[in-house]
Amino acid sequence: MLATFERGELSSAAWQAVQMQVDRRAAVLIEVQPLSRAALAALLQGLGLPAAQAAELCAPLHRYTGGNPLFALETARHLLDQGQLIQGLPAQLPPPGKTGAILQRRLDNLPAGALRLAQVAAVAGSAFSLELAAQVLNTDALALTPDLQTLSQVGLWQGNILPTT
Repeated sequence: MLATFERGELSSAAWQAVQMQVDRRAAVLIEVQPLSRAALAALLQGLGLPAAQAAELCAPLHRYTGGNPLFALETARHLLDQGQLIQGLPAQLPPPGKTGAILQRRLDNLPAGALRLAQVAAVAGSAFSLELAAQVLNTDALALTPDLQTLSQVGLWQGNILPTT
């Protein structure tokens, strides 16, 4: 049997049950880390893309998926199936298949403040900053750091953004 999960999606009781199975050697826990850009380029080549095209798509796809292996693979497959990888990544991508459901579960479980911050970040895109979010949400930028940490813990934020003030 193969079970996949995001650690943050499990209740503490479910996590303890997993740990008990691992401790009894009835299960093996394999933690998958985000793909590096080089690993993502290799994955794209494995899907049949020429090396030059894989290298060109690697940075934007890595930015879009955060290197998450499932998100990267599902997004690449979706774009290949739609014939959209020929021109590069489209400006806007809806989450395909399993990715959309996973992201929706993560969003549904967020505290209200973290959800509002995620919404501001999604609308702002590359222009996002804590200062901008603080202005939009009518609060202090430092007050948003716990919400940013929450987004990071559940895999919806990657990187460090600190207020400049």
